[in-house]
Amino acid sequence: MGNSVFVSLRELRPALRLKELIGRIRVKMFRRGEHVLAEGFAALETQVIAQRALTALERQSLGNLLLDAEMIFEYEPYWLPAEARFVAHLRKSDECAAILFELHVMQFALTGRCLRMGWLRYEDGRPDVRTVGPNMLVECKLIRTHDLTRVFDKLQEASEQHQGLDIPYVIAVGFERELLQSQTDAVLRQIQAGTVWFESHPHVAAALVFTPMPVAAERVNVVGVPATQIAFGDITQVINHAAKNPLPDGFTFER
Repeated sequence: MGNSVFVSLRELRPALRLKELIGRIRVKMFRRGEHVLAEGFAALETQVIAQRALTALERQSLGNLLLDAEMIFEYEPYWLPAEARFVAHLRKSDECAAILFELHVMQFALTGRCLRMGWLRYEDGRPDVRTVGPNMLVECKLIRTHDLTRVFDKLQEASEQHQGLDIPYVIAVGFERELLQSQTDAVLRQIQAGTVWFESHPHVAAALVFTPMPVAAERVNVVGVPATQIAFGDITQVINHAAKNPLPDGFTFER
């Protein structure tokens, strides 16, 4: 069968349920290169109707869609009270990308490092995530261009957005588009040279920077479908040792 991968409809259930939530007609209107979920839903349609075997890129897109769908429904209790608003956000590419970034932050930076967490996206005036054990508040900011200088702009924006907190405040910054290795290296150099910024922002306990890069081979396997690496990339953490409300000694977001 070459590169074909068998996936049962049962395994595709989260993606099919997400399609129903967003609306079949609206999903058909998603355009590749315009909506963050368009490639995944196109691959889903090809897989379901079995027109042909999926290409490597389609398998990656489908795998990422399945991961996104599973995370969305894992946190359903948090968005269900605001379902109409949530679905409207999923239909808009910018808002949808922001939602997916927040889910990735929770899944890959916080899960397994704290006892429990709550998604506060639809609680006005609150940071995006709250954790317990340790207690933290996390604000997520997504950069939509390749302007690498925007990292500290986003950190500054988030630092001004929530002040006067009495528990550690963490800012996660990510890029919506993949970066070249040279761009990732430039971002990391900026962060490593940012000591003065963190010293002058003692209410920020830490920053997490996600740097997405394309991969040449399929790496992750999600319910039998090969997928790319984490969509928003590897995590680099900067712990602010001058923080007013610091993280517990020895705590790390890195695996």
